[in-house]
Amino acid sequence: MKEATINEFLNFFRSLDFKSKVEVLNVFTQELKRGVDEASKNVESGYSESDRVIDELFGIWKDEDGLSEEMIIDRTVSDRAINMD
Repeated sequence: MKEATINEFLNFFRSLDFKSKVEVLNVFTQELKRGVDEASKNVESGYSESDRVIDELFGIWKDEDGLSEEMIIDRTVSDRAINMD
């Protein structure tokens, strides 16, 4: 966890009433399901986790209208080295 430790989260969770705990667990369950569904889809399509991460790092544009060729090149060319290990 980035900012909160597991103990801090558990202390927060314990302080919630029953209804709030169920709501938090529901959100976590939905998030886990989304991750499992995405991982299954990636495996079935042959799309690896590394490929997905690289796509996220470079970004995807739905619409390139209004972008100059220079802007597109600046957004797609990088000198950064990506180490997936």
